[in-house]
Amino acid sequence: MTPAERILKGDVKAASRLMRDIDDEMESAINELKELYPETGTAYVIGITGPPRVGKSTLVDKMIDVFRAQSKTVGVG
Repeated sequence: MTPAERILKGDVKAASRLMRDIDDEMESAINELKELYPETGTAYVIGITGPPRVGKSTLVDKMIDVFRAQSKTVGVG
């Protein structure tokens, strides 16, 4: 079973590994994203950047709360 298939079945560890591979710019991650796209093509990617100690983690935590309150699935990498 491919990582994309495992992700579609709800495997959180497979999703975490794919996010790491994307961050590491691994070419294999592109192929997995292509496999996932037909099922998840309406997903959003949100990037949060900033210097240390400005509240990025707090902001992300609050955003997760809001999205989950709307019954949305959230992945953080």
